[in-house]
Amino acid sequence: MIDNKQRFWNYYLSLEEDFIKISRYVDFDIKNSKTFSIEFARIIMTCCQEIDGLLKLICERLDPDKPRNNIANYFEILKVSLNELKDFEVDSIKYGLTSKPFIDLSSAEHKSPDWWLANNKIKHDRINNFEEANLTNAYNAISALYIIVLFYYKVYDENGQEIYSIKRDLIPESQLFIEQISGIGTFSE
Repeated sequence: MIDNKQRFWNYYLSLEEDFIKISRYVDFDIKNSKTFSIEFARIIMTCCQEIDGLLKLICERLDPDKPRNNIANYFEILKVSLNELKDFEVDSIKYGLTSKPFIDLSSAEHKSPDWWLANNKIKHDRINNFEEANLTNAYNAISALYIIVLFYYKVYDENGQEIYSIKRDLIPESQLFIEQISGIGTFSE
């Protein structure tokens, strides 16, 4: 029987597999960063839905008395952890991509990340915003989900492990982010 916590990792791996399959049709190259598709829309929206659910659980654990209705509420509760989140960078050597999906949190007003705003635009007005369903936003959304899943395990870990240790314990391993979480750049245009 799969324990409930493993389900989040397994769901992430399922989305990661779907994302990797897209590379057979759209080369994950900076020149294709604005290429948009139905599949990228699905990845973005599904990742953001999962991030929303995980952030609610994380915030409930950290401060059960505060409201958890939207991403602004989450960031308010996560204020102490924001520095850790905003500095996380994930690299995919396989595709030559890097991402700091929470870098926007470093601003004083903690604005929502671009990939989150893209998700809302796609969700609420897909006809006029379909170009937001692009490789850049999809990669940043799946990167964000990867980080939030690891962060969830850190928050719920009874032994106080760091994220780097938690990553080593997850089986099977990520095929997108095989190497350590670190790097020197971001996925950009």
